Amino acid sequence: MTAAGDGRARGPLLVPPEVTRAKFDQQITQWHEHAETYAQRGWQLLSVDDLSVDVGMVRHIQMGGRALPVITVCVRIDYWNFDLWPPSVTFIDPISRQPSPPLVRAVSFDHTSTEPRDALIDAHPDTMQPFLCLPGIREYHNHPQHTGDDWLLHRHRHEGDLATVCERLWLRMARNVVGSAFAAEVRQVSSGDVVSMPFQFQVQLLQDDPDAIERNFRQQKSHQEAFDRLVAEQAAGHGADSTGTGGTADQVPPAETDPAPSRRERYESAPDVGVFPTSQDSALQPSAPAQDAAEPAGQR
Repeated sequence: MTAAGDGRARGPLLVPPEVTRAKFDQQITQWHEHAETYAQRGWQLLSVDDLSVDVGMVRHIQMGGRALPVITVCVRIDYWNFDLWPPSVTFIDPISRQPSPPLVRAVSFDHTSTEPRDALIDAHPDTMQPFLCLPGIREYHNHPQHTGDDWLLHRHRHEGDLATVCERLWLRMARNVVGSAFAAEVRQVSSGDVVSMPFQFQVQLLQDDPDAIERNFRQQKSHQEAFDRLVAEQAAGHGADSTGTGGTADQVPPAETDPAPSRRERYESAPDVGVFPTSQDSALQPSAPAQDAAEPAGQR
């Protein structure tokens, strides 16, 4: 067994070091060639070690009216024996760089994909650490349930490339982080004659389909613009009627004969799509409850 500089067990040396080193260096070169694009996505190359890299995914989260950069996931990708073996992915703490469970799940909102919706498994039988259950990841192919899906069946697809691994992490654990939720709890604790009320505060990152959010926002905006045009047309029509008949504003027909309210009711009775952000980096606001969408417009 061979260990890395930080003591991690890597297994036997099966590929000549110079071969693995050349392939690893190629991965790093390709990263630097596209570093500007990766930086715009929030991909941060934190360190390059002996045949391994530490990568963090940064996402802007709206908190208190400000967009705060948050590392939603941080991993160590190890290329020992590459590419006879696929790379190993270990979730780590971005400060201590020690193995640590991630803050978010590895969720996919692509319902046409054959891959699992949540690819984060909480414990691998060999390491008891959470792992990414996707082809191209060593922990996936080493799992007893995947003995029939050998890595060599996937190698030609470049599923072990650094950019490919990071793309899948970003889609499942960074790009779909759309906001945060806060929870506060006060508990009464008694110890003898002393009664204390400790205050607990929790923050949770929320994940959702960013493409669906954008579509719903555009749909809501389109509906609002259509309604605004309708109101403007009605106002212009009332003004023209008053001028053409020589009447005054008091002579405008009663509201019950005006077709505008019925159109507005039809608009407002449409399913409520909630309040959506104007960009993917904005926090997702909670959608209205289902019963609110069914309420008649007059009860709102």
